[in-house]
Amino acid sequence: MVSWRAVGGDSILLSASLDGGGTWRDLVSRPAVDGFYILDAAKLPEETPVLLRLRLRDIDGRPLAEAKAPGAFMVDRRPPTARATGPSSSEASRVEVSVEASDGKGSGVASVSLWACEEGKPWFLAVEAAEPGKPVAWTASHHGRWGLVATARDRAGNAGPSPSLKAEPQLRILVRSPEPWISRFALETSDLIVPGGHAIPLAWAVEGEALGEGPVTIEVRGPGGSWVSLGKGLPAKGSLAWKLPERGATPPELRLRASAGGRESVRELLPTILVDVEAPRVLVKGPARWEKPGEVPLEVQASDELSGLAGFSLWRWDAGGWAEIRRVQAGQPLTYNGPDGRHALWVVAADALGNVSAKPEAGAKPKSPPPGGPQHPRRQPSARAVPAPAGKPRSAPPRWAGCPSKAPSWPPRLGRRKGPPSWRQDFRPRRSRPPSRRSLREGSPPRAAP
Repeated sequence: MVSWRAVGGDSILLSASLDGGGTWRDLVSRPAVDGFYILDAAKLPEETPVLLRLRLRDIDGRPLAEAKAPGAFMVDRRPPTARATGPSSSEASRVEVSVEASDGKGSGVASVSLWACEEGKPWFLAVEAAEPGKPVAWTASHHGRWGLVATARDRAGNAGPSPSLKAEPQLRILVRSPEPWISRFALETSDLIVPGGHAIPLAWAVEGEALGEGPVTIEVRGPGGSWVSLGKGLPAKGSLAWKLPERGATPPELRLRASAGGRESVRELLPTILVDVEAPRVLVKGPARWEKPGEVPLEVQASDELSGLAGFSLWRWDAGGWAEIRRVQAGQPLTYNGPDGRHALWVVAADALGNVSAKPEAGAKPKSPPPGGPQHPRRQPSARAVPAPAGKPRSAPPRWAGCPSKAPSWPPRLGRRKGPPSWRQDFRPRRSRPPSRRSLREGSPPRAAP
């Protein structure tokens, strides 16, 4: 971008020269005010000095003043080159590598980087943006044969390409580190959610120059607990079946300790799995009375956050015990069909990992209402007796309950009692007022009760 400030005049003309000022090519003409111009470097030749000139002109196009850029600039599209050199072997894991970088006629080298790979494995960026002209310190993660490739970046932003998968290393080096290296420590499973008590294969591999017999120790630690050994004196390469705890949804942490030549390496592993030990929650709703032909529909509200619901089983209290009478899969309607009378039902839900909700206890009589769901009487025989109001004890009917002629007729009851009907209101005869003295004297009939 080229910017300028102008005072006076009528217009400004920006020109460029590619031959040191011999010939000029006009780029843009603008009014004589402060402004800028974005120069398209893609249209300029590479590694060629470019000069810029700015002229202030009057209304007739005659030059009034002229200014040139402080110096020439070049277009740099070519990345710098770099090469890594160093020792072919090292007894320590930290190695100093020399990097020779050059940018030719470009803008100059700004930084260097170092790529590393183990034999037969992909390249990775080991050291980034190191200062050019100085040795680059690289630390190998473990012993073995390594390959190194150096790249550089210039001041114009051009960077050398990263090595391809099959690129030949510029420097091959053998690292003989006495520290053991844990190359593998992982759970061999693809399941993200597992049931409690499930066994998962745990594999490991340790490499080193001075590995003895049984250099591996594996430990486990629960949430907020201390490390407990799962195995000691294990071989450098192997696997075992790790059984998850029966309770607790949070998986414990694992740690592997490898020792060789008086040195020890430690790697921790936090399993990325969820342990499902929770039973699904279930709630059953249904009509308290059903007199229609056909099956009784039951509304089941169940949820399981981790593994999801698998199905339901329907239990019924029959002949002094609970018995399973039907099973359905999750998503299918649950109905019940039974003989006339009162029935006690219980619904058990199961998730995809086998966790089930509470089952009815064998021999435990159902409560009222039963714990597994409401009772479902289909057709009840008619009865004249009406239950007593809630909260009041039910008393035995008197001797005259079935014979209205024996019911007491005095004193008369004025008005009807509030609340649900009782045996007194059902069987009480219609009574009249006692005759007055005047009616008895004159012989008139008694007045009817209101």
